[in-house]
Amino acid sequence: MKHELRSKLPRLSDWNFPASARAKSLPAVLGVAHLFVVVACGAGLPHPSSQHLSVAQKSEPQVSLGDLDRGRSLYVAKCGSCHALRDPKSLAPPQWQHEIDEMESKQGVHLKPAESHDIFRYLAAVSGAEKR
Repeated sequence: MKHELRSKLPRLSDWNFPASARAKSLPAVLGVAHLFVVVACGAGLPHPSSQHLSVAQKSEPQVSLGDLDRGRSLYVAKCGSCHALRDPKSLAPPQWQHEIDEMESKQGVHLKPAESHDIFRYLAAVSGAEKR
């Protein structure tokens, strides 16, 4: 059944598009695929909660849920674009800072200081909210 269906579907090369038009559409297709991967990677990550906010405010009283949400978004976009995302609860907060530092120094990841801080703040808040 699968083979029959596959044989009935047109191949990209069967379409009446010139090769140059097919080549021009490739970046758009890849862009959509990349967006799907980034969204899928972040699907299982916890969104910041009041419990996470309480943890974060112990070290930074001015932190808001919006700040933590920005950190989550950056984690998905910046980290998830290169590799599978780790569960924030998989490491203790000090280990997360070490991981971020390692990615920047040894893997050549370029983050602005504010981005690095936002990512760490999110990961530390979620990690710190778990009973260890």
